[in-house]
Amino acid sequence: MATIERHTTKERGVHAVHAISFIILLLTGIGLYDKSFFGITKLFGGVDLSRFIHHWIGIVFIISLFMMYFQWKGEAAVFDKDDKEWLRVFGGYLGKGVKSPPQGKFNAGQKMFFKMIFWAGILFGITGIIMWIPQFFSLPKIIVQLTYILHDMILIGL
Repeated sequence: MATIERHTTKERGVHAVHAISFIILLLTGIGLYDKSFFGITKLFGGVDLSRFIHHWIGIVFIISLFMMYFQWKGEAAVFDKDDKEWLRVFGGYLGKGVKSPPQGKFNAGQKMFFKMIFWAGILFGITGIIMWIPQFFSLPKIIVQLTYILHDMILIGL
């Protein structure tokens, strides 16, 4: 039986880099978020090294986010009438005999997830950079403080 390649090696590699960077950011971020989670920072060499890793892996995360966007934008960012029908019938998951319309490489649910991850990643990047080097932006202190809240809320929203 022949193997059908759904994703290229490059696509899988970019996705893996993005996923691994997210996991590292999650662990270092939660370790820095609250003192009750500081123990996690020991996995990364302590608080200071965790912060350093978090900042630089954040850059890897944003670069891989854009790489994923550009490699899949034609297939994952465009909705057509079949996608609207897929959403209407919830992909055929919620009823017997309900047939899902034909889908391309990604179904409508995956396309929605792709868009959510992309825009959440953009917001993570913007808020993260403001938190990392606030003096670069000359923003009022209240705006910088609000970026911390927004950064946390994005994660909770995911």
